[in-house]
Amino acid sequence: SSSIEKELLEPLKFGAFSWLMRARIDLSIDDKNQLDAMLRVPRFALNEMFFAEADASRPTVHETTTPHSGTLVQRSSGVIVSTGTGSTAWMSSASMVSKPDINRILSAAGLHLSDEGLDRVTTRVNSDCVYSPSSTELQYFVREPVMNGWYGRDDEPFSVC
Repeated sequence: SSSIEKELLEPLKFGAFSWLMRARIDLSIDDKNQLDAMLRVPRFALNEMFFAEADASRPTVHETTTPHSGTLVQRSSGVIVSTGTGSTAWMSSASMVSKPDINRILSAAGLHLSDEGLDRVTTRVNSDCVYSPSSTELQYFVREPVMNGWYGRDDEPFSVC
């Protein structure tokens, strides 16, 4: 008890701490199939939110609008929307590219790297989606997008907005 008081409570009592800003997600979903149907999630998310069909065997058709990519209609298994805090959690895991996949892509382009070079490229590619917990930007990742030319484009499965 004395140790907890000294380590946690005394700094609070004397203002010997610093605040760390953490962005949160406030999500509203507009159901275009129903007139004036707006669903507002009743809480703020610290890491991420995921939206998809309630029945996991059915794909979701969704329209995503961002300042950077405009409006995009896609069909997928769902969308993860993440804060900076969440960028090291589910978002990082979902958007991660494996070392064998990167090697296969580079080999198809006629590029062959040493194991160390491949490690550096893999680390660089996978660190691109991690950003500051205090950032007010959000990022999204479309899980398993359907790329059949009917829904959406094949160039926007991941974006920062």
